[in-house]
Amino acid sequence: MDIYVKKYPDCLRQAYVKVGKIELNDAFDHTLTELAQHVDFPGYRKGKVPADIIEKNYQNEVAQSVIEHLVHESINKMSSDGIRLYSNPKFQPLVGLSRNSEFTFSLVFEIEPELLKDIDISKANVSYDEYFIDEKMIEQTMRRSMDLLDPVTGKIKSGDVVTVKVLNKDYFPDNKQKAMSAEAVDILIDKKAGDTLDIPFDNLKNYVIDYIGVIKEPLNVEIVKVERPTEKPIDDELVKQTTTHKTVAELKDSVKRQLEGMSQELNAHSKSSALVGYLRDNVEYEFPKSLFIDHAGKSAFHFVESNYFVSETALSDLLKDEKLKTKSDKLFKDALSDIVVALYIEDFAEKNNIEPSKERINYLVAVRAQEARMTADEYKKKLAPEELERIQREAKKDEALSYITQQVKFTVKNKLPLIEPKK
Repeated sequence: MDIYVKKYPDCLRQAYVKVGKIELNDAFDHTLTELAQHVDFPGYRKGKVPADIIEKNYQNEVAQSVIEHLVHESINKMSSDGIRLYSNPKFQPLVGLSRNSEFTFSLVFEIEPELLKDIDISKANVSYDEYFIDEKMIEQTMRRSMDLLDPVTGKIKSGDVVTVKVLNKDYFPDNKQKAMSAEAVDILIDKKAGDTLDIPFDNLKNYVIDYIGVIKEPLNVEIVKVERPTEKPIDDELVKQTTTHKTVAELKDSVKRQLEGMSQELNAHSKSSALVGYLRDNVEYEFPKSLFIDHAGKSAFHFVESNYFVSETALSDLLKDEKLKTKSDKLFKDALSDIVVALYIEDFAEKNNIEPSKERINYLVAVRAQEARMTADEYKKKLAPEELERIQREAKKDEALSYITQQVKFTVKNKLPLIEPKK
């Protein structure tokens, strides 16, 4: 068997296979021996049907079995030469199959991804954004937790509490007033007390539950009053009245621990994101188009469904949207980068014998159970082997990323406030 493999970009290969007469006849004989064990033919006991009768009366079955045998043998030969198939090959005969002549065929397939440019993790220097807290942030958070509000006469800002009166004629509750957070209902920002405006249901966030099915869209409101966290001094007595704490110091210590935990979690995420960006910029892979098509297709579906499925924009107008084109271009570029990073982390895990911890696997199981609205035990009982394997792979990648994070050197690029200061 002679095999010539032609290379194409993106891990695509086409193998041209030539099988000589002797090897081809051996394949026929092997196939007939195998088929003889199962063929029923009038006048013969099962397993005793002569080969020439089988070959004459079951030509299609024989030809199919011979081809499968030759394809299998050619794959084994390529594998021994270091060619690892990623996808099932597409078979194409180049001549007719006959015992009396050589047989040639081609196989088109993708090979496993190949690392083109590696990095030395121990020498990597990754810059990231570090989030910090200070005394002003602690005090600001303390005031918010105490729900101390002062009236506002000027324009509404993000952190304000806005009380509105519903003006819709078809709304008849005992109290038509509703307090809303301007941070959640951002259409209120820059308005002021006395203004009237229409609020579409999709701008109401969680407040929509009070009006959906009760009145017709939009919600027509008048802004009755605006309040903002107070600037008055905080003392122990005020803390006792408005919180579960007894002193200012106790409240401050509690808030500080809370913010420190938030900043640690956010900085860990910032480092992880920066590391992923570093890998995207410094690692190169050649990988199959099918891998890209699968990942990019899922990303595109999620993007369109989450951003445009429920939209006032018609599909005909959507296709003309230049902003959408820019976003879709970025989506495909991100898909390429995501694959490179995932391949590198998987390879790193294999090379360094990294295995997922039980704690990480149990965490991912718990997350999926919550998404499925089940307990972890219920989810485990219904967990299919394929899904468990996916969870284990994801846990392994998480462990590898954590290990890499510990090996690289991180440098602070920007220092950012955990909480934006009030203006």
